[in-house]
Amino acid sequence: MLTEAALGWLQALTGWKWLVAGLVMLGAEIFTGTTYLLWAGLAALLTGVVALGFAPDWRLQIGAFAAFTFILVVAGRRVLRPNWSKPGA
Repeated sequence: MLTEAALGWLQALTGWKWLVAGLVMLGAEIFTGTTYLLWAGLAALLTGVVALGFAPDWRLQIGAFAAFTFILVVAGRRVLRPNWSKPGA
């Protein structure tokens, strides 16, 4: 069961908070040099756009973020993986 504080935080999710979280993750990605935060950051930005446009419930926002992250990770691996084995890439 969620605590009152966690539930309050989740219910206060807005599109702007998703956009800020996405930008923070993309900014952190610059310093890590991996792709771990890239896909989650892009997914947070997409979720923010959806949240601003449709204002879904927090449960749908979390679900959209998870779905966007999964789709972007799978798509990103298909695009980037072949290039990793090429010399000079």
